[in-house]
Amino acid sequence: MVDREAYPPMKRSGTKRGRALLVDSELDVRRTISRYLQLHGMDVVEVNSLDEATGKLAGPETFDLLVAELMTPEHEDWHEWQKMVTRDAKISLLIHGKHMDEWKEVSGKIGRSAGFIGKPFSLSDFHWALHQLL
Repeated sequence: MVDREAYPPMKRSGTKRGRALLVDSELDVRRTISRYLQLHGMDVVEVNSLDEATGKLAGPETFDLLVAELMTPEHEDWHEWQKMVTRDAKISLLIHGKHMDEWKEVSGKIGRSAGFIGKPFSLSDFHWALHQLL
């Protein structure tokens, strides 16, 4: 277990401090991305389902960033995922996935701007993606 107090947030010029909602069903992925976001000084709320994410977005909490795994139109939860990522255009959106070709197809169907980062990615890749979004 990592002692998070021993690693204070990194000072990143140009990176906005704020709150992030992180949606992913895989605990290891959430832990990695959450740590990257915390290194950028962001408070992170983690959820493991689209239902939980939709509830958080509809609730009183505000978010500056939504981070979610890529879903394609063939996925059974596509419509729910599409509603979640297009719910609030004021929230910056970062999608992660394995294939840029899938992202190119999906990005045209969600009707809003978003960042994409391909897996696997490094901390510097993640920093660059956040810097462009925030």
